[in-house]
Amino acid sequence: MWLSDENEAALRPAAEGLRLNDCAATLLPLKWGAAALGELPSLPPFDLVLGSDVLYDSAAFDALLATASELLRRSQPAARFVTTYQQRSGHASLPWRLRHFFLRVVSLQPAAELGCSVDGVELVVLAYEGGARGL
Repeated sequence: MWLSDENEAALRPAAEGLRLNDCAATLLPLKWGAAALGELPSLPPFDLVLGSDVLYDSAAFDALLATASELLRRSQPAARFVTTYQQRSGHASLPWRLRHFFLRVVSLQPAAELGCSVDGVELVVLAYEGGARGL
């Protein structure tokens, strides 16, 4: 298991939580986008990539999706990126961005069905479609 965040200081509480729960994980400061792609060659293939509250700022969509696409491209065809998404006014079109980064929606489920009380949140499962990197 790997845990990442752009901010190395944000990983400190994760390290403490792992220690308290006797869990093992590799902690990795990781910046999304072009800068992150230089770090990715040392990472192993993944079966599952979870994004926790990562699609809230449309200005960061391209960098996040480029990184997710590259992680999935280097992994098995069955690898998936799972996160939540809430359509907010002013956001650019997420479906177009998915196509740009060779990602497709495998599953989309209203998070209310999973007990989430925030309106309009959906659980999104993405897969890599194939093609060149979308940077």
